[in-house]
Amino acid sequence: MEQVNACKMVDSKDTSTISGLLLQDRKSCKYVQELVSLDKKNVKLDMNFGKFDNVKVEASSKEGILFIRTEKFPLTTYHVGKPTSGQWWSIPNPDPILFPTEQVGLVVLNSDPLTFKVVTLSPLCGDYRAANCYGYRCNIFDSRTWAWERASYVMLPKGVLFVRPNESLVVNGLIHWLTTDGQVVVFDHEDETYRKFPIPEGVNCLKSSLIEFEGKLGLVTISEKEGKKQLWAVLDNSRQNHNWRLIKQQNQDCTSIGIADEESKVMKFSGFCAQNVFPFRSNLEPIRLEDGA
Repeated sequence: MEQVNACKMVDSKDTSTISGLLLQDRKSCKYVQELVSLDKKNVKLDMNFGKFDNVKVEASSKEGILFIRTEKFPLTTYHVGKPTSGQWWSIPNPDPILFPTEQVGLVVLNSDPLTFKVVTLSPLCGDYRAANCYGYRCNIFDSRTWAWERASYVMLPKGVLFVRPNESLVVNGLIHWLTTDGQVVVFDHEDETYRKFPIPEGVNCLKSSLIEFEGKLGLVTISEKEGKKQLWAVLDNSRQNHNWRLIKQQNQDCTSIGIADEESKVMKFSGFCAQNVFPFRSNLEPIRLEDGA
C-alpha cells in the first residue's frame, strides 16, 4: 500500500471545497484532463498528476476520490487517491492484459478513514463468448482486504454493447451503466449481482447520459420529437419499481454537455471535446486508509 504524494494545489481566499467537472480526452496518444469549476472560486487543480506518466482517469466518486491508470512502458500501474490532498495509493493490477478493462465503477464505503471498492468489467473474447450473448469478466477490489476477487460474469445480449466506455454512475452505492438496447445495468457490489431495467419509452440511448438527481438515478437526453433537452428521474429506487418521471425539459443548446449537480440544476459546458466527464467535488483535507496508512 505505497502512498505517493503527487498533485499540487493553487488556492485563493476560500478553498474549503472544489466542485466541478473533470473532463478527459485523448490527444497524441496521451490522455489530458481539465477541471471545469461549477462554483466561482478561483481554485485550480494541477491535473498533471505529479510524476505519473500518461494518466487515464478510470473512475471517480462524488467524495473526490479517483481511480487512475498510469502507463510507463512496459509497465501499467493503478492508483487510488485524493488529488486535492496529493495522496495516492498504488493497488494491484485488476486484469491480465488479455482482458482489457472496458467499464469501471468506484464505490466509496467510507470517506475517512477511506474504504472503497473498485468494480471492473472486461470483455471476454473467442471461446469465452456464448452464441447468443456477450460476457464480461467482473473483478472487484476491496480496500479492506487489499485484493481483487472474481465475481460472476455480467452478460449482455448478442450485439448489445455499453453506450460509452468508462462511463459509470454510482447512486446510493449501486453502479449503473447504459447499454445500446436502451437498458440500465445496475450492479450491487454487496451481493455481487446485477439486474437490468429499461430507460423511458421513446428515449434514444445514444443521445442520453445517466446522472444523479437529488440523490436518485436520473437521465439527461435530447427528445427526437420535440427537439428539447429532457431530465428524467427514477423517484423510487426500490428493486421492484423503476418508474421514470419527466422532471423538466428545455430548449437545447448546440454542443453542450448536460450534467445535474447536487443542487439539481442541469449544467452546460462546451469548448472541450471530452471523451469522459466525471463529476468532481472535494475538500483539501488529507485522508487516511482504514488501516491507518
